[in-house]
Amino acid sequence: FFVDGVQEPVYISGIKEKVRFFISMCYDGSSCTIRSLKKLSSPTSEHVPNEKAIQW
Repeated sequence: FFVDGVQEPVYISGIKEKVRFFISMCYDGSSCTIRSLKKLSSPTSEHVPNEKAIQW
């Protein structure tokens, strides 16, 4: 996950579907707009300290 361009220490692993994105809303009135989707040739994330995997 990235928030304001900063990688967060929590990530989802084991997603088998072709389209892989996840959105979580925490507050009433929250919204999210997906402006574009694109296929990346390689991952843009790296390992970060204290990261935590959540198995899909």
